Amino acid sequence: QAGFTVEPSGTLTFSNVVFSGISQFGEREAFVVVRTNGVFRMQGAAALRGIANPVGQCGAVLNGGKMEMTSGSMIEKCASDYGWGGGVYVESTGELALSDATITGCRALELGGGVYAAAGAKLTLAGATRVTGNVQKGEYAGDVAQPDDIYAWDLVKGESLSPITVTGEMTDDASVRIRL
Repeated sequence: QAGFTVEPSGTLTFSNVVFSGISQFGEREAFVVVRTNGVFRMQGAAALRGIANPVGQCGAVLNGGKMEMTSGSMIEKCASDYGWGGGVYVESTGELALSDATITGCRALELGGGVYAAAGAKLTLAGATRVTGNVQKGEYAGDVAQPDDIYAWDLVKGESLSPITVTGEMTDDASVRIRL
């Protein structure tokens, strides 16, 4: 079971709060699950730090919902030892918007150490957003930790999965590595 679930059309906001050192939710769950048309906002000094899940995803799963990270919010050192999306797993109808936010030091067993974006997911990046220092370590990496910040690629079709939009101007402090 998730730590928090945003039900359809619901809203959850974390502002200036830190959740740290939490582990083991349900299988295929995450600390925050956002369902269809739900909205999860992290703002200010809000952080998910050291969240781990050996049987599911980790920080957040966007199951048709939207996540907005702004104003210095951070996901740091989260780990999905089950599969994909160590920081955030964006399902096909989900949306992730990052503006002046950081996802760093996260890992996934398979793909998307920082962010995994499934086919049809929407990613928007702006400001001084940093998605760096994330890794995947599993069969796709030969069981050796490999850099994997944002993963948006279909292994079967051999094509990019998701539209990624950069809005406005990314600042000099921005740093993002994307595998397309």
